[in-house]
Amino acid sequence: MNQTAPRRLKQKINPRPGFCPCYRLHYKHHLETNYCISGEGEVEDLATGQVFPIRPGAVYALDKHDAHVVRARTDLRFVCVFTPALTGTETHQPDGSYAPAQETG
Repeated sequence: MNQTAPRRLKQKINPRPGFCPCYRLHYKHHLETNYCISGEGEVEDLATGQVFPIRPGAVYALDKHDAHVVRARTDLRFVCVFTPALTGTETHQPDGSYAPAQETG
């Protein structure tokens, strides 16, 4: 498997009426870049408490294995790129991270 070629993913975060989903994530073994193609929400850097708006055209990159929370106000759609590339077999661990590539099935 070529670990240098990122796998592009399209991810949808869909809130229910009256409910704002929050996703606490912390990719300890992957770098992540996200491009919002539709919807509105925000991403919070848990180390600093800074909150950044997400709307179409917004890009955010997590280049320091940043622990973060994504909150959707409307349906959010992203194109996500991870390095090392994801295999498609990853599942989130209790702390919001994926296991290192060699530990995935």
